[in-house]
Amino acid sequence: METKLIRKNIMKITIILFLAGTNCVSYSFRGGAFPEHTKTIHIPISDNQSTMYGLEQPLTSAVRNEFIKDGRLGLSDDQNADLYLQLTILSYAHEAYSYTAEEEVKEYQVTMNISVFYLDQLNGDTIWDDKVMVAKETYSAYNEDEEIGKNRVLEEFAKDLIPLMTENW
Repeated sequence: METKLIRKNIMKITIILFLAGTNCVSYSFRGGAFPEHTKTIHIPISDNQSTMYGLEQPLTSAVRNEFIKDGRLGLSDDQNADLYLQLTILSYAHEAYSYTAEEEVKEYQVTMNISVFYLDQLNGDTIWDDKVMVAKETYSAYNEDEEIGKNRVLEEFAKDLIPLMTENW
């Protein structure tokens, strides 16, 4: 009886290894998907309505780079791409976040409110109509500066955006 069980388990393992070796079994850590009928996305330069000058290009670049890394959609300069994504920075804040026992600033926090307009241009469906997302990151007051905090917020926002865009598909 025990021999049959061992043979059965060996057979299962052999089949799994065979299928894995022939690429019939695959697993992905990616979340959802973009609408099946879409292949390209247009991401124009972000708008900036905040009081912090110069955020529009770094935000746009961070988001475009994440789409390039993701690889599921091609970036398009054509305004008639399958999908359209417009980002607007609504506000920017930089404030003390935590203090030492001596009441010196230990960490600062950078916060951005970003409006996202997301459109399926092939179907004419507005997926997000000015959805406001809050991006926050902290940085050390001792060995980092506000520029590092800003870049950290932009990068984390960009990394979080694609999974949010695909969760409904």
